[in-house]
Order: sequence, then C-alpha cells, then structure tokens
Amino acid sequence: MLYSPRAGKGAPEWEKAKALYETKKVGTEALLKYRGRDPQAARNPLWGELAEIAARVVHQAAAEYPNLISDKKRAVGFRVFEKRRPGAKKTVRLTFYLLDDKGVLLWPSWLDLCETLPSRVSDNSGAYKRAVKAVLDEFFADPGNRLANDVLKALLESSSGYSRTEAVKQAIKNVLACVERL
Repeated sequence: MLYSPRAGKGAPEWEKAKALYETKKVGTEALLKYRGRDPQAARNPLWGELAEIAARVVHQAAAEYPNLISDKKRAVGFRVFEKRRPGAKKTVRLTFYLLDDKGVLLWPSWLDLCETLPSRVSDNSGAYKRAVKAVLDEFFADPGNRLANDVLKALLESSSGYSRTEAVKQAIKNVLACVERL
C-alpha cells in the first residue's frame, strides 16, 4: 500500500473512521440483540443471512405473482401433496397444477401471502414477516430438507438444551427479528 498523508494512522480520515467505529460499534455487535435463553446463539450472523434469503424469495414471488396467477388460471387439474417431518406441527403443502399445455405449476402454500407485498421490506415489514414465517415453517417442516438441521445446529448444540421444536421456534424468532431490520 502506498503511503498517503491523508490515510495513515493519525490522519483526519483515519480519526473520523475510528470515531465512527467507536460510537456506532460497527462490526462489534451482531445482527440481533439478546433474544431468548441463549445470547451466543441469538447473535449468530446466520439468522441475518437466512432473513435476507427468505425476504428475497418472497420478494421475487411477489414480483412474479401476476404471471403465476395467469398460469394457475390455465390449469386443467390439480393435486395437493402434504409432507410432515416426524414430530413437527407444521405441514409442507404443495399443490401441483397440470396446465393446458402439459406443463406443471408448483404452488407452495405460502405463495398467496406474497400477492400484496410491496417492493421494499420497510414499506410493510409485517406482511413480509408473515410471508417469511410461512416460508420458514415449511423450510423446517420438510422431512427431505437436510439444510434445516445445519441451520439449527448452533441452537441444538448450545448450553440452553433446546429440543428440536424449541430450536425451530427460536430460529424463526431470530430470523423474523432480522427481517424487521432489513
């Protein structure tokens, strides 16, 4: 790195950046404040990442909803499939629509919640949280989803002694708290 009198230690820009770092604590705090019984697990940055992914999924579904509903109107038949992880309260429900051109449209149960979502999360965070919660309920309830256990690993192995059901509830709570901050 080349020396610059404006960028070295003690330079005005460096002092300004250091002051901002000390006042705002950028990088020292996690996405969440203490939530639940286990503060270390609650501060896991995985929850923020999962919140962003889920918010993107429901945002994209909202953007494509008009096209999907027009395809749904072309359906000539449908079949509903349900799966449940042993011990889970929630059920994964998918509706398969057979279209008039012999195509198939997969319609997850949470898709209807995306119909009226605004383009930004901050415009209606409550609606986004309901849609994200429905997506997460299916994510954790799907018996074929191997990623769910990876996501819950931090909570299941924590000193709090979460059962799987409690870990799912806490994970959803942590992710929804992150959605509020998007």
